[in-house]
Amino acid sequence: ERKEAVKKALDLCNEVVNTCGDVEKVDLAFNMLRRIYCEIGEYQKALDSIDKISAQGYMHRVVGQAQVLAYSKDYAEHAKFTEENLWSCYLAMDSLLELKINSLTEMKEYEKVPVWCSARQKLLSIFDDGCPDFYISHKLWNCNAKAQAYKKMGEKGKCLEELRNFVDCTKC
Repeated sequence: ERKEAVKKALDLCNEVVNTCGDVEKVDLAFNMLRRIYCEIGEYQKALDSIDKISAQGYMHRVVGQAQVLAYSKDYAEHAKFTEENLWSCYLAMDSLLELKINSLTEMKEYEKVPVWCSARQKLLSIFDDGCPDFYISHKLWNCNAKAQAYKKMGEKGKCLEELRNFVDCTKC
């Protein structure tokens, strides 16, 4: 029964790949092929499926590669791959959050800035264990952006609190 179900799933995915013109659906089919091949231990076929996912399906490619390395028990390569890609994702998220905060400030949507600054602050704290001054300049910029937003909204108490946070960051 299992073999028959696997064959049916593979056939369905291959049909989507061969007949569908929607890139997103084709990427999902390649991603599903990758998952099936991992489950049945055909790691090279899983890697081949990943290679066929479009650039649009980048996250499926990254997660898929990590899964193949984990399933195939290539732990050294898995560790290297996941660490490199986690770092890249972290940097991308940090940059996107900074750009979002800048855009909100330029559009004078000050009430939204503290929420996004708080999200960025949480992201920046990920690597604080053992290295409290990690990305200190980003933390300082974030406190300043939040303080400026509160100033523009006339929230003096919250502005002062963020300025105290700014000073606390410099004490590290």
